[in-house]
Amino acid sequence: MRRSSTIPLAFVALLGAGLTAFLVASLSAGDSTARGVADARGALDPDGRPAGATPTLVPTPLRAEGGRDLRAGPAGTHGGVRPGQREPFDGPEFQRQMSEAARRVVEVLETIPAELDPSKRQILGNELEGLLRRLEGRVDSATRERLFDLFVRIDLQWKPLVGQAIGALRGDVDAARRLLKMSQDPDADVHTIGAVYQALGSIQAQEVVPDLIGMLGQASKNEALIVRAIGAIGGDEGRKALLDRLSTTIRPETRHSIEAVLGGSNDPKIADAAAEALRTSDVAARASLVNVLAMSGAMGARHGDALRDLAENDPDEEVRRRALTALGRIGDPACGEALLRAVEAGGSLAPYATQAIHEIRNPETIGALAARWDKLGDASRAAVMNAAQSLPSPTPELVALARTSLGDRSEGIRSNAARLLGRPGHDDAVEPLVDFLQRASSYRERTAGVEALMKIATPAAAEAVLNQLDALPAAARDGYRERCRKILERRQE
Repeated sequence: MRRSSTIPLAFVALLGAGLTAFLVASLSAGDSTARGVADARGALDPDGRPAGATPTLVPTPLRAEGGRDLRAGPAGTHGGVRPGQREPFDGPEFQRQMSEAARRVVEVLETIPAELDPSKRQILGNELEGLLRRLEGRVDSATRERLFDLFVRIDLQWKPLVGQAIGALRGDVDAARRLLKMSQDPDADVHTIGAVYQALGSIQAQEVVPDLIGMLGQASKNEALIVRAIGAIGGDEGRKALLDRLSTTIRPETRHSIEAVLGGSNDPKIADAAAEALRTSDVAARASLVNVLAMSGAMGARHGDALRDLAENDPDEEVRRRALTALGRIGDPACGEALLRAVEAGGSLAPYATQAIHEIRNPETIGALAARWDKLGDASRAAVMNAAQSLPSPTPELVALARTSLGDRSEGIRSNAARLLGRPGHDDAVEPLVDFLQRASSYRERTAGVEALMKIATPAAAEAVLNQLDALPAAARDGYRERCRKILERRQE
């Protein structure tokens, strides 16, 4: 079978954002040094709003050769069973379907590298993703051997694809040990190593966790990948070992990976252990433990008192800064009050407290802070208004405050107030936004007003944008004009 060595790597992204994000994050040098919790949440635009996320591919219906749906049995049946009956998982028809699906997995993996048509590769990729999800480890030994053989001999750019197939061998301890041995090959390339650790995490064989833990601390350049594999496997033993590692001297990227794995585990025992360990005198460990709690969501919120105490009293400024960020992530009223005190106190940590208020998403907290609007300084008001405009359903009180704030002396507050008024279908905001645009003195304000009208997305809002196009740069006009045209066309339909 002819292979192409020039097939682009982009196809791998079609198999799900998880695999791609894992490999990119793991193999990018220097990507995670000295980053705080705000970095882990994603980039923010100049007004403190989170950047957009990339949508993932939705698989198409799965069909094997000849166009027959693998989830169906012979014609006129469902999975080989008469209507009203269910084929047992150990029944002959079910086993036959699993064998056919496993055979098809290998066939697709061997076909994709030689397929030059991108649309056909996408179809094959969608089919493969569904097949792996369906098999859930039910693969016979012969198919497993074929997968490992293919993994060794396939071109480098396709190893992550075959690694994903091996990772579908859920609970297969022998497969996990074979991967573990491959990971220790000093001559293995980055494509192979990345795919091996991804597959190890996917197999989720607890039996190899002690081996993975033992590989930490050996100056391995793959420590971040090992950490992610331990995190994907899960379990108390691995998480406890990672928590203990935070109190040792480790690479910055390893530390960041441990924080992300533990913080994302949603494990109350880990959150409680992290809070208990905050008493350590190790500054780096305290800072990491704060990050773990900040990323733990509701689990970390149980320890708001400890984080508020750190934000105000810890002797290390970096720990106090991270604690302020954690308070914004938790976002309950008590944390909001603590952040407001830090902003009003001024000093070197005030900007971090302000940024943390930007990130609050708790409607109750935002409402409580906004109720003190007249007593807040410009920085605090800008942060509160920015947090308010990110709420999916701002209260009538916040909407009224936004209308009043369209004339605020601060450009940032005016712009965020305009964005808050841009809610789908709310024609009552069109007139104040048009008035705001007519008074706008900067590109930032004009963009905020126009985008708010576009979010309202009614004919009245579209007409208002068309009447304001001359105030926008020429390069942006065609795009807005086309969007308005589509809104108006929907009205006619």
